[in-house]
Amino acid sequence: MSSYAFFVQTYQKEHKKKYPDISVNFSEFSKKCSERWKTMSAKEKGKFEDMAKVDKARYERETKTYIPAKGETKKKFKDPNAPNRPPSAFFLFCSEYRPKIKGEHPGLSIGDVAKKLGEMWNNTAVDDKQPYEKKAAKLKESTKRILLRTELKGA
Repeated sequence: MSSYAFFVQTYQKEHKKKYPDISVNFSEFSKKCSERWKTMSAKEKGKFEDMAKVDKARYERETKTYIPAKGETKKKFKDPNAPNRPPSAFFLFCSEYRPKIKGEHPGLSIGDVAKKLGEMWNNTAVDDKQPYEKKAAKLKESTKRILLRTELKGA
């Protein structure tokens, strides 16, 4: 901590001892601390500067001997050659209908197009969703096979 921070901490403790029942407005307290700090002599500030030097030495000692906690997980490395995740039935539906919606409503934002696609998907009958769900299942299965092959080659 800085010498000023030690001063504020000490001043706050003194204030609480004198006025234990009075709550303090932080901004007003900060202003008073700042004013008092500016009017203090170098001799008065010396006590707090010594406290800051001791604290800095403690901090430097602790950082030299600091050992990070074990078991921290590192970010998983994504293989750039790995296949992309297969699209869901909804995404397949969107890729088919997005150009139609953009053609009909060229002024719509990306978010509005997505909302419209979501509404269309929700209003689509279960039977009409089947082709998209079957295609999504096939793509998922083929992606699994590709992943298995690449894992076997790498092992």
